[in-house]
Amino acid sequence: MAQGTNVHTRRIGNKDGEIRFGNIDLDNTLSGVSIRNGFPFPVAHYMQMDSTGTLAGGTKNRCPGVYQIKCGDYPVNDVAFVLHAVDGDIIIGAPSGRVRIFGETVDIIATGGGSLKGNINISANNNVNIDGKQINAKATAAMKFVSSGVGHITVSNNLYLTASFIKNGTSDSVKIPPSFTGNTGPSEIKQTLEKILSTFL
Repeated sequence: MAQGTNVHTRRIGNKDGEIRFGNIDLDNTLSGVSIRNGFPFPVAHYMQMDSTGTLAGGTKNRCPGVYQIKCGDYPVNDVAFVLHAVDGDIIIGAPSGRVRIFGETVDIIATGGGSLKGNINISANNNVNIDGKQINAKATAAMKFVSSGVGHITVSNNLYLTASFIKNGTSDSVKIPPSFTGNTGPSEIKQTLEKILSTFL
């Protein structure tokens, strides 16, 4: 495809940098406004607002160094920074680095409907570590922990299991009496524990 031209292109700048209006790139993308750093970095350093091409209506930022946004000296209603996508995904990637999010409180919320939306997915090819003073998990429908290897539950104090029935992989089950953690005597507790453990042996 032949290189396009724009007779209305205007350029303001010098050897240190420039602003272009109506510039056409080598891929024939027309940008309404582009700001370029004239310093000879190994890679380009610019901000560009495209008017045509695949990313028409999009804004490109290319930074060979550290890209920083610092704000919040005067927040409004406790809000200092807003990133809002009207439609489509938001992608944050650091294939050769670490992604770190920190704050006084961190909220991760999924509100989509249907079986394929409203989910929070955490995946790792190594470890998933959760550390906190108190960890609470609540499921309104079902809960499942699956391991293809060994499973461990370790506590330094008391371990409480509360359920109507505890079942193993067969049809066998043990009913947990309501007074299991109440004033049941030592012999009754021993018998109940023996029944529970026998289902797993």
